[in-house]
Amino acid sequence: MMKMMSFMMNIIICMINTTSAQLLGSQNNNHGCIVDGGYQWCQSLNQCIRPWETVCPPITTTVSDPAPVPVPVPAPVPLVDTSSQGIPSNCVSWFDGCNHCMVRNSQIVACSQMICITQGTPTCLSYNNLNIGEICYRYCEDNTEPIINRMNDCPQGSICIHRDNVVGYDSCGNNAWRCILSH
Repeated sequence: MMKMMSFMMNIIICMINTTSAQLLGSQNNNHGCIVDGGYQWCQSLNQCIRPWETVCPPITTTVSDPAPVPVPVPAPVPLVDTSSQGIPSNCVSWFDGCNHCMVRNSQIVACSQMICITQGTPTCLSYNNLNIGEICYRYCEDNTEPIINRMNDCPQGSICIHRDNVVGYDSCGNNAWRCILSH
């Protein structure tokens, strides 16, 4: 029985170690533009641009109408008030449901400025340091919550452990492991 438990734990640890989140700047389109950095392909300039920084002129064709239609320059989107978003104080990378943002002191300092058709769930993507009581490990079999594997990021003098000291595969919701002061 003990060998079986050890074998299962090794499988779980291997699965956790092979799961990785997408890194910022890792989403490229067919032209190599970094999509999550706000870049898109401009056919007429033959390069990747950010539409709020560079206007992509329309491709000119032979048209009988000599009056060109001016292309408006999109205004920069102001940063949103983050006080109601619940950004944790130790969060350094925030997903607001559409854009990836850099965070300092629970305030967004820079974001990609993507236009999203659907809004996702806002969540902190990476933290500076964990505090006592914060989740250090979570895995949901049904993917209802993002995977967290920060077992080695608990503060000094604490350990990452399940509150009931139970070993299990699904650690979703109240079964998430937290940083607890060691005795």
